[in-house]
Amino acid sequence: MTAKQGVTIASRILTAYFLALAGLRLMDIPVAIMALMHYSSILKGPPDGYVATPSAVYFYRVEIESLSHSVLLIALTLMMALAFYHCGPKITQFLLPPIATEGSEPSDDAI
Repeated sequence: MTAKQGVTIASRILTAYFLALAGLRLMDIPVAIMALMHYSSILKGPPDGYVATPSAVYFYRVEIESLSHSVLLIALTLMMALAFYHCGPKITQFLLPPIATEGSEPSDDAI
């Protein structure tokens, strides 16, 4: 197996990992939506003039942030999966860095 084939296989394994991680994080979306719907129904309140408490408003905002955080993490994870799937030169350098000889110090390009 050549180094290029090894890097391609490692890149595809990392792609599968990121796709599995995105799928795992996708399971958080229904929970966040249900909590958001719960607090939005509390904020609407019954028609008899019930006023929502400040804690309900706070938790509603927390759930909005939780939902947006989950969506952002899924998007970033899918973006990483796509980057590793294409296995560009930066990914190749990440997975297979240049090897320095014993007498020389690593160059700044290796960092």
